[in-house]
Amino acid sequence: MRTILLSLCLISSLVQAGELLDRIVAIIDDDTIMLSELGREAQALSRQLRENNTDPMPDRDQILSTALDQMISDKLYLNAASRLGISVNEQDVTRTTMQLSQQNNLSLLRFRSKLTEEGIDFDQFQEHIRNRLIINRLIGREVISQIQVSKNEVEQELSQQPARQQPDIVIPQIAARHILIQKDLTTGDREAREQLQQLRNRIMAGEDFALLARTHSADPGSADKGGELGWVNPDDMVSEFAAQMKNTPINQISQPFKTRFGWHIVQVLDKREHNDTQQQTRQIVREKIQMRKAEEARQAYLQRLRAEAYIEIRSDDNNLPGA
Repeated sequence: MRTILLSLCLISSLVQAGELLDRIVAIIDDDTIMLSELGREAQALSRQLRENNTDPMPDRDQILSTALDQMISDKLYLNAASRLGISVNEQDVTRTTMQLSQQNNLSLLRFRSKLTEEGIDFDQFQEHIRNRLIINRLIGREVISQIQVSKNEVEQELSQQPARQQPDIVIPQIAARHILIQKDLTTGDREAREQLQQLRNRIMAGEDFALLARTHSADPGSADKGGELGWVNPDDMVSEFAAQMKNTPINQISQPFKTRFGWHIVQVLDKREHNDTQQQTRQIVREKIQMRKAEEARQAYLQRLRAEAYIEIRSDDNNLPGA
C-alpha cells in the first residue's frame, strides 16, 4: 500500500474559504475521493459533533483527517461489497428513509424538507443510506456471521464481574407441542388446513399426538420429538403462534391456525412463571462479548482491506507551499 501524506492544512483553508477548485484528494484502487466530497463529509461530521455536544470540539484539521479516514474505509467496504455482489434495492432505501422520518415524528415529505433546510441534498442523503445498508450487509456477512461465543467465555466473563444484587427476572413460559402442515405443489392452502383438521379430529378421538406429529409434521426441529417444543417464552414465537399458546388452556388442542410457516395445531402441556435471571444475565454477557469480538474482527477485516488496496492520498503540488 502506497501512501502520500496529505496537507490537511491546505484543504482546511480551501474548505474554509470556499475555494473548492475541485480535485482528487485520494485514490483507492480504481475509485477516487474529490475535494468537494471531503468538504461535504467534513461539514456533516462537524454538524454531528455539535449535535452530540462534543466537548472539546476537534479543530478543522482533526475533523478533515477523521472524515477522510472514514471515506477511505467506506470506499474499501463498498468495493469489497461490489466484488462479492452485495447490493440493496430501492425498496430497502425507501423503507429505511421512512423509518428515519418516523423516528423524527415527521412525514416523509416534511422530513425531506427538513433535510433541505439544513443544507442536505436529499439524493445524496439517500445515497448515504444505500451505502450504509450495503456496508452493514457486508459486515454482517463477512464479519458478524463468523463470530462465535463459547459457554466457557461467558462463564469466564461472569467470574470476573463483581457480585451484585439485582431484581429477579420472571417470564411466562409454556410447554407445548405442535404439528405443522405446509402447502406445496400437491397441497394447497385449503388442503393443508383440511389435512390438519383431520389430524386434530383423530387426536381428539384418541390417537397419539406424538405419533401423528412424527409422521405428518413438516417442522424438522420438532417432528422427531413428537412435536415437542419444550418450555418456551411465547413472546419468542411469531405473533399468531404466541397468541394461540397463550389462549389455549392446559391439555387442550387449538383449532388449526396459520402463520407464515404454514398451518398449525398446538397442544399446551403446561404453563409456569420462570425465574430467568441467570439466563438473562448470561445472555447480556454473551451479547457484550459478541459486540467486543465483532468490533475487533471488523477492525482486522478493515486492516486487511487496507493492506490489499492501493491507497494514494494526494497533495496538490501547485498549491502546496515549498512543494
